[in-house]
Amino acid sequence: MQHQHQMQMQQQGGGPPGYQPQMHPAQQQQQQQQQQQHQQQQQRAQQEDKLASKARDLITGQLRDRWNNTIREAAQKLYVNGVQDSGNVSLTNLSQGSKFESNLEDFYATLDQVKSICLR
Repeated sequence: MQHQHQMQMQQQGGGPPGYQPQMHPAQQQQQQQQQQQHQQQQQRAQQEDKLASKARDLITGQLRDRWNNTIREAAQKLYVNGVQDSGNVSLTNLSQGSKFESNLEDFYATLDQVKSICLR
């Protein structure tokens, strides 16, 4: 009867305090592989979180600012061209300050950064 009680305790994972059942080497290897896979999944998730955060920061910061600058310069350029086309006023001093192309290039450069982050 005592032998039967010990068998039940071992089957249930019980035993005397500090008792750890011996695992077969294949079971140990499988358990180690599972732990490694779990760690790799956690690392991948952390990396994805970092990339998503970096992309979000670019979108809400630089990309938004560069888009606003581009639109502002485009509006300025359209206004100057419209006034000049009407022939009413000469706005040579306003047309020299246009940075539309530069702002548009900055916007697309930031967009490319976001794209490269998202493709990692």
